[in-house]
Amino acid sequence: MNYLSLFVCFFGGLLYASGFPILGTTYYFFLGPIIGFAFLGWSIKKSSIKKNIVHWALFSLGFYSLGFNWIPYTLYEFGEIASPVNQILGLLSSFVLLPPLLIFILFFHLGNKYLPQRILRSLNDPFTICALATLILELGPTLFPAFPGHTWIFLSPYLGLSNIFGEIIFTYCSFLISFQLVTFFETKKLSSSVSIFLGLFFILNFYLKIDQTDLEKDSQKNINLRIVQANIGNDSKTASENGDAKSIFDIFRTYKKLSNMPSDAPLDLIIWPETAYPFNIKSEQFKNNRYYIPGIFTNIIKNTNANIFTGIRDNPSGELLYNSGLLIKNNLNTQIYYKNKLLPFGEYIPAGPFTNKLKPYFPGVAFFDRGKETIIFDLKKDIFFNSLICYEVLFPQLIFRQLKEKKNKPDFMVNITNDSWYGNTSEPEQHLFLSRWRPIEFGIPLVRSTNTGVTTVLYPNGSMSERLNWGEKRNLDVKLVLPKKSPSTIFSKFGNTLFYFLVFVLFGLSCLRKRKTLFN
Repeated sequence: MNYLSLFVCFFGGLLYASGFPILGTTYYFFLGPIIGFAFLGWSIKKSSIKKNIVHWALFSLGFYSLGFNWIPYTLYEFGEIASPVNQILGLLSSFVLLPPLLIFILFFHLGNKYLPQRILRSLNDPFTICALATLILELGPTLFPAFPGHTWIFLSPYLGLSNIFGEIIFTYCSFLISFQLVTFFETKKLSSSVSIFLGLFFILNFYLKIDQTDLEKDSQKNINLRIVQANIGNDSKTASENGDAKSIFDIFRTYKKLSNMPSDAPLDLIIWPETAYPFNIKSEQFKNNRYYIPGIFTNIIKNTNANIFTGIRDNPSGELLYNSGLLIKNNLNTQIYYKNKLLPFGEYIPAGPFTNKLKPYFPGVAFFDRGKETIIFDLKKDIFFNSLICYEVLFPQLIFRQLKEKKNKPDFMVNITNDSWYGNTSEPEQHLFLSRWRPIEFGIPLVRSTNTGVTTVLYPNGSMSERLNWGEKRNLDVKLVLPKKSPSTIFSKFGNTLFYFLVFVLFGLSCLRKRKTLFN
């Protein structure tokens, strides 16, 4: 086996990871994924299927080593799995980080072996190959959807095509550039059609610049937010959930003190992060009797006259338990959202009918039930928002499906999360980095509330407000400027459909071109 190709694949994985914030910093190398996939493409192009499975494994290991080395820490915090077992499991997890790449490699080899030459000629085209790679990577199974397109955030606000196609087209163009690099390395030539397409891609992104300079003038709906970052440590949080009186007292005191602090303007909404309240709540009781609303919330509402949105664990009936977002309005009416997309091995074990039997062996897993409905929260007259809990914010198609049938469109999104499980590692910055695409795609601000950081507001042009970094304990007060009518982008109306249509058109043009060449 060629040792150079093995090294190149591992190094390519390191480069892929470098495209996202690394080593707990905000720094990233935006060309890393493009060069990394060029290395992988060069290695797999002429190798056997067995060698390419090894290439995939080494690429994944490189990706894990620089980008996901926080997994062992999380296994210890989440599942109480100590060293060296957590380190071993972390290394093994590298083989489940990028299963879509393995699917693509297998498809590449099996297609070459079994598909008719007529079909292979149609597929042997840069636009088609890169489209297949994009669709398999973006739509395939993954725990942490970090794609090459995400690194293009450095171009903001010159990301006009993201309003139309979403992030997925940037992943597609990343693969096209990687293809060009491999082609040039082998033949010293470039595909003219790919070069023209990429040229148009850059021109349109700059021409369709996302501009919000007139938003302040047109705005007639402004709200004052207070985002509370209480910085509750995992030990204290876990102890409070197990009934430790001191931890409960400290948590309540922290949230109450921060929420009741004086503000420069009357507050409209106070936001606490995911599962901030330490007890299970039975929200069904609120409908019948408002006196069941916990006193800490009514006290803060009385002092501030603000609405409160907080993460809770809701136990509406029986053994049902939901990771939830609860809105308590200043008139004590309530609305609640149950998380739709749960985190495997953190919030449930994907074991089907055997889940209940496995519960005693996974004390760190919450075993939440999955919510099935989307709630559009009615904050006050003509102002609405929706909630995304933790990693839900990383899945644009989930958000698209949640919002497409709703009569009232949200004016902003609220993402409540608790990244304390990951420690002061790369994960909090990576989570924030990937989240920055959602307000760009959907055209509305994203308010990010975290327990330990990073708390901020992300805007539709790719910018962000002041941020509360990891470990800070304080409030972020923000005046959120909203247009009179809730804006919508083309992507928010059609999701990935237009990208699929674009791929279909490019495939059709490729087939016509090849047919014309054969005819001549």
